[in-house]
Amino acid sequence: MKTFFWAVIFSCSLFSQESNDIHSLRKRIDTVQDQKIKVGLFTDLAWEYINQESDSAIYFSEAAKKLASSLSYPLGEAISLETKGLYY
Repeated sequence: MKTFFWAVIFSCSLFSQESNDIHSLRKRIDTVQDQKIKVGLFTDLAWEYINQESDSAIYFSEAAKKLASSLSYPLGEAISLETKGLYY
């Protein structure tokens, strides 16, 4: 019973941490000036959403790919495609 209790407590703290990560990433996207860093933040946000809201994961990986393409930033495109591939 103790093990179950600690497992529940631990999983609740993980879910709370994930929502904090998502919130802080969204905040940074709004404030960052460097567009290549923004590509990375979009892919990080997509990664955070993969196990929670899959449609959001696809949305942010696509946003990263579009931005990376417009910047002629092939590494950013590759990372965004990798993140999208992990979803599938």
